[in-house]
Amino acid sequence: MQLSLKKPKSRKQSVGRKLRASKSAPGLAIVIHDNLYRERVLSVLSRLNIFKSERGYKSSQALLKRLGECSAMDSGNVVVLMDFQAMGSESTKAIARVLEAQPKARIVVLSYSVEEANVLEAIKLGACGYISKHNDLNEICKSVRDAFGGDTVVDSRVVGYLAKAVRDSHVTEANIDKEITQRQLDVLLLLSEGLQKKEIADRLGLSYHTVAMHTRMIYDRLNVNNASAAVTKALKSGIL
Repeated sequence: MQLSLKKPKSRKQSVGRKLRASKSAPGLAIVIHDNLYRERVLSVLSRLNIFKSERGYKSSQALLKRLGECSAMDSGNVVVLMDFQAMGSESTKAIARVLEAQPKARIVVLSYSVEEANVLEAIKLGACGYISKHNDLNEICKSVRDAFGGDTVVDSRVVGYLAKAVRDSHVTEANIDKEITQRQLDVLLLLSEGLQKKEIADRLGLSYHTVAMHTRMIYDRLNVNNASAAVTKALKSGIL
């Protein structure tokens, strides 16, 4: 498979990026049961040169053991890509246990399952993302990078579940402007310029899935069904 990730242009740039990563970047923990797939994902993500360290684990229990033995793992600053199979019989409870050990951890769930109950439970327990294994490695890689940057990353196959959860929370129009996040404002502004989701993703340096999630949440919070209506309502409400 041909990778689209850009390599550093020079050795000097590469060294510089490594130095920056070593000082402040989080560690990366990849928890995937299948050895071959885990190594492939680890190889791709390591090429980003944005993590202080990259480690692979066969199960959530192995990761928890490591966290218990090494409290200095980036001072609690770690991004975790964890698949459902690696969680074992405990399933999403592993998310809560990892966060108990490392409260600052940003956990992205990787799974073939797109069942609503699993998705909502994972997010409820503290995962900042939910990505399908049906995506290619480049897309998974970009989603992890978005999580590293502070975004919530949700696969387009399941983003509707979160939109439904927001509808059920009865957000009122009076506090719409308070509910729209800064990242969603960025997306909304580019929607007002007529850009498509793929173009917005490229402009903001996000994955397509992340932009799709933000767009869907914008529609839901504004109670509209398309970009044109969202922009119109945002203008009338003074959001844009």
